[in-house]
Amino acid sequence: MTLPEPEVIHAGGTFATQTLNNLGCQYNYNDEYVKAFVEYAGKANGRIADLGCGYGASTKRMLDAGAAHVIANDLSKEQLDIFYKSLDEKDRRRVELIPGNALELGDKIPANSLAGIFAASWLNFLHPEEIQRVMKVFYDLMLPGGKLCILTASCYSDLMETAQDVVSARKAAGDTWPGLWSKKLYSGPFAHHLPEFMHCLDPDVLEREAKAVGFKIEKAGYIDFGSVFQALKVDGREWAGLLAVKP
Repeated sequence: MTLPEPEVIHAGGTFATQTLNNLGCQYNYNDEYVKAFVEYAGKANGRIADLGCGYGASTKRMLDAGAAHVIANDLSKEQLDIFYKSLDEKDRRRVELIPGNALELGDKIPANSLAGIFAASWLNFLHPEEIQRVMKVFYDLMLPGGKLCILTASCYSDLMETAQDVVSARKAAGDTWPGLWSKKLYSGPFAHHLPEFMHCLDPDVLEREAKAVGFKIEKAGYIDFGSVFQALKVDGREWAGLLAVKP
């Protein structure tokens, strides 16, 4: 079978890769949260899951760090096939491919069985009730002591750069989910890569929802995403990161 060639997007620096299902991009960005989780994964005693892994950029970092067993999950089986084809035989023996919706992995992965979960660049496609549901899935799948890493576009990303009056009004009104987004709020150059609905998530929202299901927060904050992807630079708070542990 001939696999499609993913579109590479240059954003004034390190590139991103367009997903085949048009759900944003796989950003090949090795920030402080990614580095911390990859270091942990390389030493973890148990299976690590990279959920919504795209073409496996972060999965490969975990394998290179010495991770013994990594589950690569994505909605797109084609993207998983592209990832698997890129591996040598040694790495393939340490990878398990599980295509499908991460919200439904409770049927495919036993509870209390994962030493870590990495979830980057896809919680932005979930509605509020789905975010609450997936946090519970993360918690239930994790071993005690397991680590969670989440990366998302924030309310200060390019997605909402021209809608800061909307963000400010929502936050002033105490809106629980101030980052709900539609294309009418976006005036950037990448509209054709995006779906009609997205959900920008700030660190306080990630922290609140992770705590609600029982996680202990290690670190939560903004990430200067524009320092690497210059075309997406706003004010240094473009992305949000979270590191948390199941007690």
